[in-house]
Amino acid sequence: MKLRRISVSILLFFLSSTLCAADRVDQPIPPETLKEFTDDLISGKSLTYGLYGRRPVEWIQNATGDEMLKRATSNKFPDDESFPHTSFLYGSFTQNCRLYYQAYRITGEAIFIKQLRQYARLMNWILEDRPWLLLPKERRHERPEDWVEVIPHEPGAPANFLGHVLSARLTLQIAVADRSVVTDEQIVEAEALLKVAIHYLESFIQGNSEIDEKSGLPMKVANLVNATPYNQSFMCYGVLGVAAAGLKDLQKFKGDDTHQNTIDLYTRIVQAGVRKFAEQSDVTKIDGRSYVFRSYSPTDPYVSVRDSKTRQRGPLIIDGHPVFRYPEDSAHSQSAAWYLALLWETDKGFGVNENLLSGIANTHVDYMLRGRAPLTDGTIGPPASILSPWARQALPNQILKPLGKAPLIYAIYLPFHPEIAEASRKLNGRSKKEMDGPMGRQFILFAHYLQALRKNRNLLHLPNRAANKRMESND
Repeated sequence: MKLRRISVSILLFFLSSTLCAADRVDQPIPPETLKEFTDDLISGKSLTYGLYGRRPVEWIQNATGDEMLKRATSNKFPDDESFPHTSFLYGSFTQNCRLYYQAYRITGEAIFIKQLRQYARLMNWILEDRPWLLLPKERRHERPEDWVEVIPHEPGAPANFLGHVLSARLTLQIAVADRSVVTDEQIVEAEALLKVAIHYLESFIQGNSEIDEKSGLPMKVANLVNATPYNQSFMCYGVLGVAAAGLKDLQKFKGDDTHQNTIDLYTRIVQAGVRKFAEQSDVTKIDGRSYVFRSYSPTDPYVSVRDSKTRQRGPLIIDGHPVFRYPEDSAHSQSAAWYLALLWETDKGFGVNENLLSGIANTHVDYMLRGRAPLTDGTIGPPASILSPWARQALPNQILKPLGKAPLIYAIYLPFHPEIAEASRKLNGRSKKEMDGPMGRQFILFAHYLQALRKNRNLLHLPNRAANKRMESND
């Protein structure tokens, strides 16, 4: 056993010496890499906004928060026929909010909080000027008296307010740490943004509705936890978790407990969601390494096969390990992967621990990027679904879709698996190009912040002497 441990240590040391410089998250980001990233994002060079209602997809270039808000207020925003709701929930709106958030954590540049705030203001403009854009196209003829009753129309819809909660949380977290760099106006706006998010979330959460006896949560939220696909439910958990953290910082700043009931409710919802994910997934160890095999939804059943002796069909469990009928696929898995990391960095009290994150990273590398399964193109290689070895044993003849490209979001898991970005590059040429491009770079650099956070939970951002930390006045 000692020899095995020594050999593994030597192997990991050798592998770490062959990684790209930026992949080494225990080392400072190369200055030229940080400068290029910062300059590209400030200029908008690495920001696009896809209009998914048009074929082919039309892209707005240099889609900074300033530019998008300017387009809206000058009546250059796409109309409702060409701008389906997916552009907000599952497309460029949330992606760019996420990018600006990560950029602040990476650089400490206050301008990125301003741009994130601009995206929140853009959503406020939509709520005031044309709220029907936030409904599916087939429902845009509706004109209810109170839009708050219909806008959170699906489990992922709270992500419409991702810009609100991320910008408010950053502003208030900074204000608690250093009051001198935040203006009174910015604190007022941060509180206002949280109020808008909470107002619209209430119709989805329905905190005053009937309570589910088993979970103690409002009935509608209990259904979210128990029946909603993880790629959607974790969008909701992420918004709720960051909102709760922002409200905590607001209470610290004001020295009161005005929002404690809301904080407690949001925290219980997130904890229940994370707990359901961990309980329904197969969180296990193989040869001493953590793994997490999971399905698409909490309602997915186990595979049903005929017993060779009794000829009866029933749930298949091999050696205590479930085999899912609908294992999670690489594309949908990215949502939960990012929001789980966000919840871990926001507050450990939400229940996301490093063992869970390590298991997700190990599974992604060993059973997706380096997986071996029969594929629909006639080859043997990495599948597009997260399959456990027990699933392969139970269903040896199952033909799967190939993993076309590496999901870039998983690069943020570098603190939990040092080879995850390099394994992505080696999948194919397209994956290498994207991982080494602007999108892959942002996730790799954010991984540096997550690694630093493991050592200092109070860290606002990575050290950067050149950063302008003073937040600009609200203009």
